Amino acid sequence: MRSGFGRRALEMRVERKLSQTQFCERSSLSLSRVSDIEHRRATITDQILEAYALGLNASPTEIQELRKLAEFSNSKRGRESKDPEASSLAAMLDQFGDKLSPSAKSKITKILESETGEKLSVLTFASSGLRGFRGKNKVVQTPQRLAEIALAASDIRQRVGLSSGPLDVVAFLELLVQADNTFDYDVYEKLPTELEGAFACIAGDESGSTIYLEQARLESAARNVRLFRQVMAHEVGHHVLHRHLLKGGRNVAMPPQGAARNSPRDISSESTVRTVIDTLEEAEAEAFGMFLLVPWETFYKGTVEKHIADDFRVEFEAVKLMRTFMRQDGVRNAFCQLLWQRGIKRHFLFEIE
Repeated sequence: MRSGFGRRALEMRVERKLSQTQFCERSSLSLSRVSDIEHRRATITDQILEAYALGLNASPTEIQELRKLAEFSNSKRGRESKDPEASSLAAMLDQFGDKLSPSAKSKITKILESETGEKLSVLTFASSGLRGFRGKNKVVQTPQRLAEIALAASDIRQRVGLSSGPLDVVAFLELLVQADNTFDYDVYEKLPTELEGAFACIAGDESGSTIYLEQARLESAARNVRLFRQVMAHEVGHHVLHRHLLKGGRNVAMPPQGAARNSPRDISSESTVRTVIDTLEEAEAEAFGMFLLVPWETFYKGTVEKHIADDFRVEFEAVKLMRTFMRQDGVRNAFCQLLWQRGIKRHFLFEIE
């Protein structure tokens, strides 16, 4: 998770309504470099502090505060990395890990868990057999569950103080880190070998969950490439909906889908990529991601689907599919019931015939 220095720097960006992308431009630091610094993977030098002071336009008092936090972060990092044998082992695993057989990986995992008393975190979210029913080539949610997911996405928007307009996903991630101390995201120039080919993944343990992102894909999301925006929102859905499963530390993995192996350069803001959703958890996260990007009420207004897709920067086919679900009487009735249970007695949805 993020260091004290990283959390305070994030707070200062949010206070200034400064996105991480804007901060990177001002400080001349890359997204992955900032993430390395704020997650204690890099020593915070005087030059880095100067870059932060410039990027944040920080006052002398704020600079001094960051300097103290940097000294603590550096000292803790030094204690964590003082064993040269451990550093060599980490380097070997990083370099040769993809060449190990499944049985060798299993043995190494057991040794690490035995020596440390810890369980390895989930690297990529996978199915755990939640109840649901399956349609042809897709997983189907009940109307009640779909409405619950939509309202959960609405609650998250409100929690971080966002309006019902289009979502700046990078700024949203920073706001959510500030609002939720069990959530974080981490950016790499290139994802670790075991995650190669993934758009993003989420890992969890008792302390919280972290979304791991590749810099090029996060930058694509910042440029409003629709697929990557939906990927980011989808992973947040796992944090919100499936936190209890991530806390279990189940060491399971789901192979990246074929589309994930494309370079970000191969996918433009207008590209449509077919996504295979074949578990209930993935279907739930996909629905949450849509409702996070497009507030659920939008689907009950008369806006043309193409305009919804363009206005909220999401894929047209995904909007069409979601509106098909939302038009069902059972789904609308489920929304009305949940709104009433929340004490909302007046809502335009009650007036729809």
